Amino acid sequence: MKKWNWKRTVILSIAVLLNLATMGIGSCEEVMNCLCPEDQKYSGNTKVDAWLKSAEELKIAGERVTNRTNTAMGDLAQLLGLSRDASPQEIRTALCQKFSNAGISFEMKTEPPKCTVDVDVAAKAAAECDVNYKPGEFELQCQGHCEGSCHGDCSAQCTMPSVSAHCEGECHGSCAVQVTGACYGTCRGDCSGNCSVRDESGKCAGSCDGTCQGYCETRVEGSCSGACSGECTVAYKPGGCTGRCEGSCNGSCEGRCDANVEPPQVDAECKAQVEARVKANMECEPAKVDFGFQSSGLENISEISAKMGELLAALEEAKKVQDALSNYIDTFGDAIDSILSGELSVDQLACMTTNNVFGNALSALQAVSDTVTSAVQISAVLTPDMTCS
Repeated sequence: MKKWNWKRTVILSIAVLLNLATMGIGSCEEVMNCLCPEDQKYSGNTKVDAWLKSAEELKIAGERVTNRTNTAMGDLAQLLGLSRDASPQEIRTALCQKFSNAGISFEMKTEPPKCTVDVDVAAKAAAECDVNYKPGEFELQCQGHCEGSCHGDCSAQCTMPSVSAHCEGECHGSCAVQVTGACYGTCRGDCSGNCSVRDESGKCAGSCDGTCQGYCETRVEGSCSGACSGECTVAYKPGGCTGRCEGSCNGSCEGRCDANVEPPQVDAECKAQVEARVKANMECEPAKVDFGFQSSGLENISEISAKMGELLAALEEAKKVQDALSNYIDTFGDAIDSILSGELSVDQLACMTTNNVFGNALSALQAVSDTVTSAVQISAVLTPDMTCS
């Protein structure tokens, strides 16, 4: 994870904005036309307000990552017999010592955490930044794997709800096959022997110890030659996946995406802001950590594996937040351009100064920077490929 140096640019930009806001006017009370409704947190300018909202969202993301990191670190430290505020180096040393004391060579294999984001985040960000963007009017394209409905070709598996329908793939639920003979499931029809349950019409709707004539329904996790009730997973669904697609989607994706989500036809100035909010809202599943079969007898080793996976996921989220911060800083020029071009009135600027909205934005960025800096320090010691040599 690279170090991020942005403070000088941001502070200078904030200073320019605040000077422009207060140039030639006194306090808010001295300006007749300066109206600051209690519910007015922003300026009323679409791009500037979207930028300010993004700062709040980044701060929330930073707090989420900080809490997740601190919890994972504290839990991991306790499992190793340390205090919850132990440093990354102390945790690494204790982990290595645990293996050394048992006479076992240290080996750690990891499967990277899977990170996804709800595609609606991109739609909301685009709508708040670009007045011409209408959610639902344009396609949201996932530039990775889509986990949801795919209005296009799904390259991998498509799982669809299937009620009393033929399934050409794997059926996950019940499978009803027409029979005249023994049924080792639920017989729905006529039973020549004893039937455990009958419906209102007198037909069998339970187990039959004789001959079943009708449909025999059984639980299945695989192929079904009859009617599948439950979910049906097929390897490839041309023309659209109306269920849950788990692969790349060459059309519009509704659900979660493991890469950038790009709404086409969005204002070019808003693109970096949309990307920033998408990255800030990405959530990562715990990484899979395996210390090898030789560690199976070590105390708390499965819990240690789980907490290490949780920590690696938190650090991966921190990288996403760092990328989001980079995209966010790129949009700062748009806010300045809006002010320099006269898009904001003196009244709006005065009210924004009174409400300290730019100061709050700077505080949010500082908090996010602290999160990233802490994650950089931790990830330099507790790495996915760490060794004890």
